[in-house]
Amino acid sequence: MGNEEHRKWIPIILQWGCKMIGISIAWWIQKLLSAAHSAARGGKMFGTQLVIEAHKRGYMKKGPEESNIDEIVGWSIAALGFLWQLAYGFHLPFILRIFTFPFEILEGLIVWEVMT
Repeated sequence: MGNEEHRKWIPIILQWGCKMIGISIAWWIQKLLSAAHSAARGGKMFGTQLVIEAHKRGYMKKGPEESNIDEIVGWSIAALGFLWQLAYGFHLPFILRIFTFPFEILEGLIVWEVMT
C-alpha cells in the first residue's frame, strides 16, 4: 500500500545521503590537512626560536642558518603536535575545554553557518 508511495523518495534520499557522506569525508580530510599544516608551522617556529635563543645565550655556537638542529627539533615537535591532535580527535583535553568553551561554541556556530 505505502510501498509505491514511498518509492519516489528513494533517489532523492540516496542523493542527499551520498552528498552528506561526501561532505563529511571532505571535512575530515580538511581537518587532517589543517592539523598537519599547523603542526609543521608551529614546529618550525618553535625549533627556530629555540635555536636563536640558545645561540643568544651562548649554549650553541651556530645559529639556525648554520645548523640543522632547528629542523630536527621543529619536525620532532611537529610530529608530536600532529599525533596529539590526532589522539584527541582534534579536540582539547577536558580540563582545557572548560576555559575555551565560549570559543568552541563560536566555532560550532561558524561550522554550522558554513555547512548551511
